[in-house]
Amino acid sequence: MKLFKLLAVVCVVLVASPFPSPARAAETAKATAAARAVAETFYAGYIAVVEANKEASSFVAASNLVTEAFKKRYAKAMRSMDVDVDPVLVAQYVPEAPFKAGKAVIKGDRATVVLTAAASAGKHQVTVTLVSVAGSWKIDSVR
Repeated sequence: MKLFKLLAVVCVVLVASPFPSPARAAETAKATAAARAVAETFYAGYIAVVEANKEASSFVAASNLVTEAFKKRYAKAMRSMDVDVDPVLVAQYVPEAPFKAGKAVIKGDRATVVLTAAASAGKHQVTVTLVSVAGSWKIDSVR
């Protein structure tokens, strides 16, 4: 009987353990990679449009990598007379190197990714918040 109680306690401890199961760890790694990929892909496309002197507003409006709320905030910012920095780059210039995503931090249906690019004054960083929409990560805000 004592062995049964001990086994029951061990099972409870294992189930309540803060360590993720291998399946959960793989799921988290996949979600992290997906969030990073969305951020890097969007920024690479955005920078290509800006450097080609094309209309960035059209790129953002057509992108399936950003939320509808992001599109609305971007359009509003671009219509504002007080725009002194690009709302996606959070700068007045385009960095010399592509943005590279750091580790994604995922909490529920939200992820935060810091993107870093080389700039003339050192490195330039933006923090991107993504949300999970129908199983896909989409950029929702930039700071």
